[in-house]
Amino acid sequence: MLGVNNMNKTILSIIIMLIMVNTCFVASASIEITNGEVTMTSSDFDDVVEIRVAIYSMGDVYASGILKYFDILDGYQWQVENKTYRFNLTTIDDKGIFKGKLNTKNYDVFTIDWAEADSLILRFSRYTIRNIIWKNKIADFIKDGGGYFGHCAGAEIMSSGFINKPDTLAEKQIDRASMHISQVKLCHHTCYPFNTEKIASSAGAYYWFSGWDANNESHHFGGCSLDVAINKSHPIFGDICGDTRRIRWGGGPVLVPPEQSNNVKVIAYYPSEEISDNVSTQVHAWKYTGRLLGFLKGFFRAKIGEGLFNRLYFTPFKATDWEMMDKIVQTYHANKPFMTVETYPNENQGRIILSGGHPEMFVWWGGHIEEVKDTSENSLFDGLHYWTDVTAVNYTYNWCIVRREAAWASKLVPDDSMPPIDE
Repeated sequence: MLGVNNMNKTILSIIIMLIMVNTCFVASASIEITNGEVTMTSSDFDDVVEIRVAIYSMGDVYASGILKYFDILDGYQWQVENKTYRFNLTTIDDKGIFKGKLNTKNYDVFTIDWAEADSLILRFSRYTIRNIIWKNKIADFIKDGGGYFGHCAGAEIMSSGFINKPDTLAEKQIDRASMHISQVKLCHHTCYPFNTEKIASSAGAYYWFSGWDANNESHHFGGCSLDVAINKSHPIFGDICGDTRRIRWGGGPVLVPPEQSNNVKVIAYYPSEEISDNVSTQVHAWKYTGRLLGFLKGFFRAKIGEGLFNRLYFTPFKATDWEMMDKIVQTYHANKPFMTVETYPNENQGRIILSGGHPEMFVWWGGHIEEVKDTSENSLFDGLHYWTDVTAVNYTYNWCIVRREAAWASKLVPDDSMPPIDE
């Protein structure tokens, strides 16, 4: 009898070991042991689909804006019936791109945060062999079937440049930097804030004038929260309640799809009321009047301990003085495309999502823009306007949209299995 019991224990041990090995391949199946018998309480075995996302990093992740994407994507998972989908987010730098690590064997989706894209635009505005190789590496990833999503400057850099000839320095830089991978073009009115003759017709004022001091609350509330009209026939917005979605905007472009193309669709539009016509979101144009003395004041306003590079970098932002002009900054966005989706026109059909706004950022309700008092100490660093009387803020409201962008771009998630929507 003792030998039989030992044999039963041996058999039971073998069975348990086999089950432990099999759990490497089973996503969810509970095990019960009753009176020495092993039973599986579920005969359904979940498949795990890993969606590998690469986000571009220039180096110091903690000094950039990409950390929030780790909160949004990395490790996030959802289940549809017996299948589990999970994001795996990693960074890729210039060295990795030049070595060819951005390929469809390693990654399903690639993205560039708007702040990193701003820096790339400055770099790519110069025609160099290095920049051409970099762009070709990104293009090869999309041509091989990889996906991409980008917001604001992250959309601009993937675009085919401007629909019309650019006429400001900033527009020329964006146009030269555009990688011409997407079929979508830009209709944008932007300039640097010192182009006083253009600033009154530049949506970029919402970006430049909202403050650059990270410790200043006005800096965090730059731009506007817009109720964009959504196309619910597309899975990214398919089961959202209502016909609009509030998404953050910070002076981003109007997107212009080709007139005749079956590969590009508009899935969101700017509000029907022009941003500059809404009394809550109007801002005045300002012009710089401080001349060289103002720049010297800006240089010496920087803390000595910040180092020479940072003092030089922030000198234009801390320069004084700015004078309010008797002109409202004009925007030209009403009813125009805010977000597009497309498939690359070859047999691999890589997917691209571009957005003029920032679904990765928080949104708010209520409030209005107020402008600072015109004094001799005004600077871009402190900000020339700010939001007041905001009634509600949601920091994660559109994270589900970012997840849906990544899921759709990956081609690994069926249209009816998108990540759940947060209302």
